[in-house]
Amino acid sequence: MNSNIILQETIFGYIVGGKYEISSSNEQFCGLLLESEDINKTMQNFWNIESVGESSHILNSEEHFLENYSRTPEGRYIVKIPLKNDKQLGESRTSASRRLDALWRRLGKDTKLKTLYCDFMREYKDLGHMTEVKEVYEPELSVYLPHHGVYNPLESSTKLRVVFNGSAATSNGVSLNQIQLNGGTVQQDLFSIMIRFQKHEFVFTADVRMMYRQISIHPDQRDLQRIVWKECPDQPLGL
Repeated sequence: MNSNIILQETIFGYIVGGKYEISSSNEQFCGLLLESEDINKTMQNFWNIESVGESSHILNSEEHFLENYSRTPEGRYIVKIPLKNDKQLGESRTSASRRLDALWRRLGKDTKLKTLYCDFMREYKDLGHMTEVKEVYEPELSVYLPHHGVYNPLESSTKLRVVFNGSAATSNGVSLNQIQLNGGTVQQDLFSIMIRFQKHEFVFTADVRMMYRQISIHPDQRDLQRIVWKECPDQPLGL
């Protein structure tokens, strides 16, 4: 008997592949299933694993979304951030301003990085993903998020990615991320996603440009995502 069976170990167990040739003789093969439960229950468990039906359970995060979302005339979603207690936050503008001064010391040493960073901020504003604060007064509750750039000159498309740090602590040690409720994992596990590919003959993947920017934060909570910025080191801060 010639066998070209290949066993490949994966996170889902072993995958069997290859060709299996048997002789022309009348050979019989027998498989034994060792299980204390009856065969009907065993088969039912097997089909439950293979099932890709939708769950009827609604997560708390989904309930919060349904109760707090709205849409603009153009169809863009507006949502509220689920918070534990926003009164725990301290002052953050001082720290964000110091971070910006440190950032400009770095940008002053790298002309290419400076150009990319300023271009990003201009595009961010031109697209309406941030707006300049005109009021001179400070709101009762606000958070200034420090930001920095991750620069990769070898990247073919986006060489600079700007990160807004919601984990930065305010003056009392509490960050914006810490006061947000954790809704848990909403997407299906990897195994379920892979199994779902069995349902269709053709599948497509796509990259949604600026996906996370397509959802707007409710106006009542936008002061929780302020930043400080200026076009040059000596320019007054913009919010």
